[in-house]
Amino acid sequence: MIKFTAKQMFSDGYTYHNFFVSAPGEKGFVTCDDPLWLIYAVCEYIKETGDMGFLDEIVEYADEKEGHPATKESILEHMEIAIKKVWDQSDNGLPYLLMADWNDNPSGLFSHTSTMAAHQLYKALNDMVELLTIKGADEDMVADYSVKAKIVQKSVEERCIDKKGYYIRAKAVRDGDIEGLLNKFKPGMCGLDMEEVRKELQTAKKDGNLIDLGSSETDGNVFLSPISWSGFSGIADKERFDTCMKVCDEVLDNKYGVRLCIGDSAMAEGKLPKDFQVWKRNCVGRKENGSNFRHLESWYIASLAKFGYGEKACDLFLKTLPSNCSKEDPYNYSAEGFVYPEYVAGPDSNAYGKAGHTPRNLKNKCGEKRGFS
Repeated sequence: MIKFTAKQMFSDGYTYHNFFVSAPGEKGFVTCDDPLWLIYAVCEYIKETGDMGFLDEIVEYADEKEGHPATKESILEHMEIAIKKVWDQSDNGLPYLLMADWNDNPSGLFSHTSTMAAHQLYKALNDMVELLTIKGADEDMVADYSVKAKIVQKSVEERCIDKKGYYIRAKAVRDGDIEGLLNKFKPGMCGLDMEEVRKELQTAKKDGNLIDLGSSETDGNVFLSPISWSGFSGIADKERFDTCMKVCDEVLDNKYGVRLCIGDSAMAEGKLPKDFQVWKRNCVGRKENGSNFRHLESWYIASLAKFGYGEKACDLFLKTLPSNCSKEDPYNYSAEGFVYPEYVAGPDSNAYGKAGHTPRNLKNKCGEKRGFS
């Protein structure tokens, strides 16, 4: 399955966003984080199996599916290209959001940088350093990745923290320089229409929407995404995490979990959102617009555990269990008591506690974590 996933990457580092057994995948939706997940998968596989030889297995790229010459390289070379692609499409280690990061619905913020993706890049770089050191690989590459990880951490601390000490969800392009940004991108083998992107960004700039997302200094919103990855990725120290955990407790925590953000209520009030951000077009309190997003909460549980908050991590885990969420009102939960959904509606919703997007399996949230040794 990992090799099959690696085949969905192009030799220039772009990847299919959605893909299928035999047909070409979706190359028109280009996100900043898609290349990185292969790195985590390979590293976890090797930690479990000790199969370092897997890195040398040769796997084809997706090039041939789109009419380009067939190209093959090792799994390790796929991983190295993934790092290069995300790094090259970053502002000093802060990845440009493009059409989205893990959260598909921040679409409309192409020129912003994603703090969550920066945390992901930081983890990927350090995972590669550890892996390559064990393998006895190129020392220059190990040194380069180590330096890059420090640059990412420095950029996050200097630019992605608001005046209250919280993580900003997405930073607007510096000085509104969308042309300088766009000149960095080469569509390559992906399906990006750069003229459409340019028009969208020009409209956003004209309308005054090129502002930071999730900052006490702009929209006043708080997002769990970068907080949840801050401990899990290793980018935050305990002091930084404690500051962010406090806002989770005060603003995002609720009966059924920890919500993704404060919901945007414009559409519930009969208005249209003022920008292109797709998350605001979900019902308030549902999906990415303020729900308790189970995938995201699992990383937050991991971060809590990392800093010694075992009881708090356990309490949150128990709070998210289907049997507990459905206990009080199974009809409101609207799914079987063993079904783990993508999300549960948050407190801003008139369906608070209702499960949504239910065909999901329970993630492996708890268990022994192995190292490369």
